[in-house]
Amino acid sequence: MAKSKGRLIGAIVVSSLIFILALVMAFDALRAYLIKKGVQEFVPPPVTISTTKALSESWQPVLTAVGSLSAIQGVNISPEVSGRVIAIRFTSGQLVKSGESLIQLDDSSDVQDLKNNQAALNLARVDFERKAALYKTGAIARSDYDQALAQLQQTEAQVNKSLVAISKKNIRAPFSGKIGIRQVNLGQYVNPGDALVSLQSLDPLYVNFSLPEQFLKDLSLNQKLSITVDSYPEEKFEGKITALDSLVTEATRNINVQGTIPNGDYRLYPGTFANVTVYLPEKKAVVTVPQTAVTYSLYGDTVFVVEPGKNKKGQAALVARQRLVEIGDMKNNKVVIKKGVKAGEEVVTSGQNKLHEGTTVKIDNSVVLKPANRETLTGS
Repeated sequence: MAKSKGRLIGAIVVSSLIFILALVMAFDALRAYLIKKGVQEFVPPPVTISTTKALSESWQPVLTAVGSLSAIQGVNISPEVSGRVIAIRFTSGQLVKSGESLIQLDDSSDVQDLKNNQAALNLARVDFERKAALYKTGAIARSDYDQALAQLQQTEAQVNKSLVAISKKNIRAPFSGKIGIRQVNLGQYVNPGDALVSLQSLDPLYVNFSLPEQFLKDLSLNQKLSITVDSYPEEKFEGKITALDSLVTEATRNINVQGTIPNGDYRLYPGTFANVTVYLPEKKAVVTVPQTAVTYSLYGDTVFVVEPGKNKKGQAALVARQRLVEIGDMKNNKVVIKKGVKAGEEVVTSGQNKLHEGTTVKIDNSVVLKPANRETLTGS
């Protein structure tokens, strides 16, 4: 009797455990089913983006290069003769005219020599005039007349020599321009070749740069160009090509080019680094998008295009389609799309970081969103 009772209790316990286990397994299965169904039916909210239409526009093809500015005329002012500085007639940074006196060296001994030579010249002139009158009457020989004439000419040469020596002591500007920072002081003794101050002609300026030889056919005199400099990054200074070198540099296969830039307000300086843009004459119709619409990658550049589509529930929605594109020239924050996007298509300009192929989107062009990251391209 006791054994039968024990078996019954054991059976009840086992049955209870089996029932509980089956109940737990059924609950887990139901929970998994509900989660799966919920995931399948979940429709994520659309991603907010900003867009613009790809444009078809007339594109001015350009060539770009880096160059530097130089003065059409620039020198270090230095004396031709030795002497002590007795006057400085300019201030550093001053604009001067051609022929304007800049520095005066002590010319007192030259002035005395000039006075002596002028006195000798007066005496020689009187002697020559007297002997010329006597020669006409036959009172003196031809040799006496010739000797008086030679003496007159010699004393005239001595006077002129003194005048030249005095003029060399007055150092003048050889051309109009801007004076640099002076390197000389009053009372200083200077020698020929000593740099006293620089003088640069600032209007106009040259811009010197080089381009690969394959572009020679696209270059001509008076062709329009423009430059930008770091000191005025948002401003373009326009000019034209005024010279092409007579040969291609063999080491680099580049042609040296020189342009001229007006600089009437003297804002540009010789030696400045410049970004040069040369405008080619031919214009063509191209498809352009903002540079922020392009996601740059080592694996290929892409653009997201917004198209009508459906969400996971089959409802009409706007979806983002990722396209590989081939890009061309860039300027004014725009980039040419050679292949991959057509004019009139809606392209994403910001918010690309949150997108993938087929993402549903909502367009809000009133909100400024973060543009796509620009990956750094490196190569070996």
